[in-house]
Amino acid sequence: MQNRNQEIEKSIIRNHDNKLKKLLKEAVLENDTSILDILRNAIEKEQTNGAIINEITKAYFRLKRKNINDCSPLFELMHIDVYTVQESLLEILGYDKVVPSLEEQKKIIEKYFDFGSDIDLRYFSDPRYGLAAACAGWNTEVVEQFLKQCLTINDVPLKYVTENSLKKKYVRLR
Repeated sequence: MQNRNQEIEKSIIRNHDNKLKKLLKEAVLENDTSILDILRNAIEKEQTNGAIINEITKAYFRLKRKNINDCSPLFELMHIDVYTVQESLLEILGYDKVVPSLEEQKKIIEKYFDFGSDIDLRYFSDPRYGLAAACAGWNTEVVEQFLKQCLTINDVPLKYVTENSLKKKYVRLR
């Protein structure tokens, strides 16, 4: 474990995103929570490598939660004003088909309803992709307005997952 922790820290410092991705995947599969402090510190520091922040945030969420539908890591990191961190949190919701409590669904939709609406979609995809995908399993009354708003956005992947979520169908994500 100690060796893995050191390797993770080195990979973060040296921007070795592929090696880090492999190490984090192994740690998540083994439920190695000993790396949580390393990950949290890295998330809170200013990182310029988006791929590294993305992987760290996703691993932190997966290791910190108590079960598949636990969104406490999202609420814990919600205040961090780093675009990649927030987008990564939303990705987990979709990729892992997370179904939080009704109250948590409301809070998440309220917080992220307009998230990323100011980005240029010619260069980036909409960051609400993961959230829209997760909505397939959420309460229709809570997510319907959000999903209808997503249909108006000129982003093909977002529209695809949104159309299926409105039908309560999960789809394979990119």
